[in-house]
Amino acid sequence: MSSRDIAPHGHTHGASCAVCGGTGEVEERSYGIGDRYVRAFFIALCRSMGLAPAVKTRKPTAPVYVVASAAQHDALLSRFDALGAVLDARLADVTTAFVSEHCGPGALRGGDRP
Repeated sequence: MSSRDIAPHGHTHGASCAVCGGTGEVEERSYGIGDRYVRAFFIALCRSMGLAPAVKTRKPTAPVYVVASAAQHDALLSRFDALGAVLDARLADVTTAFVSEHCGPGALRGGDRP
């Protein structure tokens, strides 16, 4: 899992922006995240960094919008990449254990392993 998986799209606030007052110091970016677990992780990560992620519709595949400075967006994606690799490793371990328990120890072979 990496920031390449969440497809950011940027929108810079203009002179009439109520958020930044037209200074251009913040921008809203939408991040398209299809997987519900990655989405939950991304939203929690935003909140842990003091950002306020927003979803504008109830669709589970709706983009997550984040208003932040360019530096904050960069830090968010950097942290997402770093922690995403750790989460991937844990999910692989859990998946392997689950498959072994419910499908038998030899059910995953070579390239089948997550």
